[in-house]
Amino acid sequence: SAGRGSTDGGVISLSGGVGDTGNGGSVTISSGVGTATSSGSLSLSTPNAGVGGVSGTMSLSTGNASSGDSGSIVVSSGNGSTGSGGEITFTVGSSDSGNGGALSLLAGLTTSTSGIGGNLQLNAGSSENGAGGEGNISAGASSSSTGGAIVVAAGSSSSGSGGGASMTAGSSTSGGGGSLSLSSGAGGASGGSVTISGGSSALSGGTVQLTGGTTSGTNAGADVVVSSGSGIATSSGGMTVKTANAGTSGVSGDLTINTGHATSGNSGDVTISTGSSSSGVGGSAIISVGSGNNGVGGALTLSSGDTSSANGGAGGSLSLSSGSSEVNAGGAAVLSAGSSSGASGGALGLSAGRGSTVGGGISLSGGVGDTGNGGSVTISSGVGTATSSGSLSLSTPNAGVGGVSGTMSLSTGNASSGDSGSIVVSSGNGSTGSGGEITFTVGSSDSGNGGALSLLAGLTTSTSGIGGNLQLNAGSSENGAGGEGNISAGASSSSTGGAIVVAAGSSSSGSGGGASMTAGSSTSGGGGSLSLSSGAGGASGGSVTISGGSSALSGGTVQLTGGTTSGTNAGADVVVSSGSGIATSSGGMTVKTANAGTSGVSGDLTINTGHATSGNSGDVTISTGSSSSGVGGSAIISVGSGNNGVGGALTLSSGDTSSANGGAGGSLSLSSGSSEVNAGGAAVLSAGSSSGASGGAL
Repeated sequence: SAGRGSTDGGVISLSGGVGDTGNGGSVTISSGVGTATSSGSLSLSTPNAGVGGVSGTMSLSTGNASSGDSGSIVVSSGNGSTGSGGEITFTVGSSDSGNGGALSLLAGLTTSTSGIGGNLQLNAGSSENGAGGEGNISAGASSSSTGGAIVVAAGSSSSGSGGGASMTAGSSTSGGGGSLSLSSGAGGASGGSVTISGGSSALSGGTVQLTGGTTSGTNAGADVVVSSGSGIATSSGGMTVKTANAGTSGVSGDLTINTGHATSGNSGDVTISTGSSSSGVGGSAIISVGSGNNGVGGALTLSSGDTSSANGGAGGSLSLSSGSSEVNAGGAAVLSAGSSSGASGGALGLSAGRGSTVGGGISLSGGVGDTGNGGSVTISSGVGTATSSGSLSLSTPNAGVGGVSGTMSLSTGNASSGDSGSIVVSSGNGSTGSGGEITFTVGSSDSGNGGALSLLAGLTTSTSGIGGNLQLNAGSSENGAGGEGNISAGASSSSTGGAIVVAAGSSSSGSGGGASMTAGSSTSGGGGSLSLSSGAGGASGGSVTISGGSSALSGGTVQLTGGTTSGTNAGADVVVSSGSGIATSSGGMTVKTANAGTSGVSGDLTINTGHATSGNSGDVTISTGSSSSGVGGSAIISVGSGNNGVGGALTLSSGDTSSANGGAGGSLSLSSGSSEVNAGGAAVLSAGSSSGASGGAL
């Protein structure tokens, strides 16, 4: 030991000898060996400072090298054969007034153009049978200020790549791999933040990648969970996943969320959902494409998965549905194409998928109303504020080579209480043009019957209701002619033309419905004409039959009446004429009453003209036509025979007169026909004969 001094204590110096041409002399300080027990301890320390100083500094260093490597410093404890390996502890002294002492481990710097800086390696001890030693690096705690920070930073570089930084938990060949945990400290005010960011660069910023562990066995790969912090008493933390804004001459980065491909089994689902709320509004889920000022707007594509399965698996379904509500209205679902202020608005297309057998269907259904009305369905084309509105087309396409075209059904549902829904088909009014036409056209056929067109008003089973009306009206006109009403049956080039049947409804207990055909009236011009004519034919013209209805009580009357006039002109004529024969005989005419039944009489036949209040009453003329090459037709008036009572009377009487100006009664003339060549016709008046009583008087 060096001597004590009243000022500084004596110095002890151990120095190896200088070697002029060889190595300098070594200095070895070693405790003694214990051949049977423990070796001696070795302690290098500076003692505690006095009352007014600091403790002495301890320096452990090797000298600089002028050529070659500088000397190493090795601090190592010995191996233990039946106990633990000796520990090595570096402890920096504490302080009650200044900063705690720092502990610095600095690997060596190099100025060589090809060398690398010295490595810094901190390894906990391995174990062949037990657990490996823990590696624990922790900053100092503080009871009144900020806890110490921990900085793990790889070296930077001015010309090459910056050094990498890696934290890797230990692997295991038979057990679980070690966990890696990065967590910030808890706080009474706010918890500490955790920031993981890629390095900045003038060329390409560093990538940040979170990847779950890979497994080579049959178990699934490890999950990756990114979750915001929970708020025990208030709100949970938000989460933002985004790419940064682009610079002045670039584009913003893509954001991709997808699951991996699967070679056996299902690929992973992607779920984007907001949490439910017990007392507030459920969070909204918004997927929106950013706007742009050059080119087309960004597209948004939602497509379900394809399948190539041969065992009957269907393609993935796509469902878009708004939220339901237990108290108020369910959420609205709106699917709308984009508008444009300078060109056409965006088109909206809904099309079902093509199928190798049956194509996919499309269903538009209003919502069910449990206590109110069901939801309406409105399909409307777009308004053209300056020009025409958009067209609306409902059609089934043409059939393929071996099928039929699809059926179209337009129907309202049955009503359990009240009226069933109406169907209204109407075209819009035209302000400077024509009103829109409505056309119902049934398709033609090259092998079967032409398609039928049926308009059926509704049936009623009510005891007081009437069947639905059927009304076909051509359009009226305030200045021009009214529209024509045209009902025609189909023509045929090789068979019979189609028939037209206009029939009023029959009744089992009341009167049958009336049938009326009336031409239009006019207040200043001629009333419209009404024409009933059968079709012309190459063999024979078609017949026209007008007959009153049959009845067990009274048959229906047939009445032909000319039109009445309220002015000074005569009432309209009634002309009933048989058809002419251009090359042969004209058609015959029969005016008769039908034969009586087994217990009745035949009906009367009356031919008379109407009474006149000013002027002569009308004549009655019965005459046959003349003949240029044959016999003039006979005019026969005969009374039918009977088998009970007197024979029927034939009365020919001229007219009486009550005139006081000398007018004579009407004359009665019976004359036979004259002849220019042969004898004139005989005139015979004879009373009737009788086989059982007197002949009639003349």
